[in-house]
Amino acid sequence: MVCLVCSLPTRGMLCGRCRSSLQPEADRVVGGSLLVHVALAHRGAARVLVRRLKYEAIRAAAVPLAEAMAARVDDPGAAIVPVPRVPLRAWRYGIDPARELAKAYAALVGRPVVDALRPAPWTRRHAGKPRSERSPVGFGLRQRVGRPVVVLDDVLTTGRTMKAAADAIGLRVIGAITATGAGRVEV
Repeated sequence: MVCLVCSLPTRGMLCGRCRSSLQPEADRVVGGSLLVHVALAHRGAARVLVRRLKYEAIRAAAVPLAEAMAARVDDPGAAIVPVPRVPLRAWRYGIDPARELAKAYAALVGRPVVDALRPAPWTRRHAGKPRSERSPVGFGLRQRVGRPVVVLDDVLTTGRTMKAAADAIGLRVIGAITATGAGRVEV
């Protein structure tokens, strides 16, 4: 087996050096009241893991990220609702990264995953864009959730996507969690 980050031989998914380089990140508040637990800083090994998951469809990369998330928070009784990827990008890259993270995280904490959100058919790509060029994000409700919800996404940057997802679900949202956090929350 080789390390998912540096490709050196290892016994686990990450070598000791890459695992020890993962740095915790501070939680953030989005929209004035939504607490978002951020597992790791979006740099170094964590950034590579997100990239492997998001753009290379390496599903195994979700496991160490989910482990970091599970070490940070477990909301008993809450369903996990992943923030869905725009269908065109899910098709293009062959993966919905938040869905993969949600499955790995839910398996660790024993919570159900509910695909409650429907993404807009298409939005402009946000990754690498300045905040001023990011388009608004919108979600529809695919199904109502009859229990408390934790919204899950791969990366928190401005907070707009997380806020839009939480707003679509409504009062059932008790919190949110992301694998990594980059930038400064604006909403």
